[in-house]
Amino acid sequence: MREIKRKLMNNGTMIGFLLALSLLLCVNSAFSFSQSPIINKFVTTLPGLGPAGANKLVADQSVFGQYLPLATKKSVLFRDVMVDKYTLGVGEFQERMHPDLPYLAGKGTHFLGYYDLINPDHKYLAGVIVAKRGTPVMLSVQNNLPNQLPSQQIIPIDPHGLGGRYDDRRRSGA
Repeated sequence: MREIKRKLMNNGTMIGFLLALSLLLCVNSAFSFSQSPIINKFVTTLPGLGPAGANKLVADQSVFGQYLPLATKKSVLFRDVMVDKYTLGVGEFQERMHPDLPYLAGKGTHFLGYYDLINPDHKYLAGVIVAKRGTPVMLSVQNNLPNQLPSQQIIPIDPHGLGGRYDDRRRSGA
């Protein structure tokens, strides 16, 4: 029993010494908050619907320009039922997210997201789908992400679905 206690004390002392040594030697460690730029909170209003609802800077009420675009619906007949069809795309785009973040013209925060294909307005949070109770909604989504090898894809491709194989995408020109 004494031998077990002695080993436990020795191991505990060794672990404590190694932890203290690692804390002393890791002076150059960086924390995420110390590398981030200082960003002021609540400097813009919340974005509204459509271009008329573009958010503003709180200080001088000048337009900052973010808004939630509305997705364009088209009423179509599908299996003898009228449905609202939305045609969306998935792609890359950039947008300025905050006035304190560095921004060069056309070089904002990089996003992968959805957008309306009928009225292509690349904004964060995509197009707002306004559905009506009792009316079916059909979504048609087109992949407009850069063509990459399957191992480099950010969004996985299901090879079991129709046209889901990488070879099928290359032949179709997608």
